[in-house]
This record gives sequence, C-alpha cells and structure tokens, in this order.
Amino acid sequence: MNDLKPGIKYKNCSKCDKAFTCNDSGDSCWCNDYQLTKEQLVFLKETYDNCLCVACITELYLIK
Repeated sequence: MNDLKPGIKYKNCSKCDKAFTCNDSGDSCWCNDYQLTKEQLVFLKETYDNCLCVACITELYLIK
C-alpha cells in the first residue's frame, strides 16, 4: 500500500470511509474526469469534509 507514485496518496471517502487513491496535487486525479456543476461542487464542499470516492460520486450524481 506504500508503493504509490509521488503526489498520489490514500484518502478515506468522507461519505463511506473507504480508502481510495487521490492526486490532489495536480490535474491528473481520477476525479478530473467527472464534470460536476457549480451547484454540485458547492453541495459537496458544504456537506463533506474532504473528497469522495468514485462509488459515492457516482451514487450521488448517477454518473458513469
């Protein structure tokens, strides 16, 4: 679990608490593939302390 590339780290999802990888130090994180509206981003920031995993983002916004 410690063999990650520089800039990539493990985070726990703020919704379900499952571990996932994150590259929030750059623009190559998996979450950049998702197009959320301004309203959705505001909701996420107001509701959760940190990032969500791909399963929770998909569940909340029914995106694939």
